[in-house]
Amino acid sequence: MWLTFPSTLLSTCVTISLLLLLYSKRWNIAFCIYGVIQRTIEKKVRKTYQYDVYISYEGEIVIWIKDVLAPRLETEWGLTMCIKDRDFLIGESLLNTEAECIKNSRYIIFLITPEFKSSRDCLFELDRAKYEKVTKNLDKIIVITKDIIVTDIPYEFSYIWNYAYVVQWPKDQEDLNDTWRRLKMLLTDGQVQNKHVAQ
Repeated sequence: MWLTFPSTLLSTCVTISLLLLLYSKRWNIAFCIYGVIQRTIEKKVRKTYQYDVYISYEGEIVIWIKDVLAPRLETEWGLTMCIKDRDFLIGESLLNTEAECIKNSRYIIFLITPEFKSSRDCLFELDRAKYEKVTKNLDKIIVITKDIIVTDIPYEFSYIWNYAYVVQWPKDQEDLNDTWRRLKMLLTDGQVQNKHVAQ
């Protein structure tokens, strides 16, 4: 009989302490549960894309894309790319095909070169990318500048700077590995601390 009171008192104290601890950590517990539920829902409703990357470009840079960029992204990193000169069917409406391919891509890369500045087609792709980003169809907009300085980027791109990632392609071969690594982080959901990853 005399042991019952202390054991009851002890179990009551432990229960109260546990309840106080749970109460003090209630927000942490709620956020953890919310995070688990959100991740579970995202996995179930995650959109499946036809392409990982849609690439917007103009002119002869397509040779560099096919010889340098595509082998790295597709063969080494296992991504699927949409390249106009390779993947578009002849006879279909160019604007409709571009819009549909951008909609069905996880990311878009704007490869800005001196030839890009005079292209009306690329500006349509920019408008479409803005729309898809706002409607949450597009995960990332990446701007690669090649043979052009950042200040020469068309002013129309100012509308996307809040959610675009900029990579300056280096002329110096020594910086190339670092640029590839940064681009891979952007395209494979790696965490990049600063969105503007220019050299």
